[in-house]
Amino acid sequence: MDDKEFLSLDLESARDYALAWATTVKRYEQDIAVIDQDIALWKGRVAMAEGKGNTELAAAAAARYAELEAKRGALEAERRPIAADLVRLKERIPYLKSHERSVDPDLLLAELQSMTGTLLDPEAAATEAAIDKTVKQAGVDDALAELKRRIGGQ
Repeated sequence: MDDKEFLSLDLESARDYALAWATTVKRYEQDIAVIDQDIALWKGRVAMAEGKGNTELAAAAAARYAELEAKRGALEAERRPIAADLVRLKERIPYLKSHERSVDPDLLLAELQSMTGTLLDPEAAATEAAIDKTVKQAGVDDALAELKRRIGGQ
């Protein structure tokens, strides 16, 4: 995915995409760590075979050691560009976050009230306060329902 496509995603999708890349990088790192352990084991076996003077066994162990080194190099070569892309994606997430639109409902209401002059009318202010209370309660109920839905989905 190029930058243009990534920047066209919404914030949550972009985070999920970056998380998938991070998971892939971690998987490569775990595979490399396992191979590093095997490399250390076979390096010790090569040294032990050479120490005992068994050249045939040392050659076989050295061949396995070289095979593991090559495999590690290939995994590292695959991991490196993915890790670089992940860094680039992480740098762009704050840009997406800054361009995400959000509205402060209380600020919007205050601006509308000041433009319409309803703050000066006590009856309208009381009615609006009742409406605000109902709207806020509905928002709390919606948020609670959403939270229950998320918890129930997991």
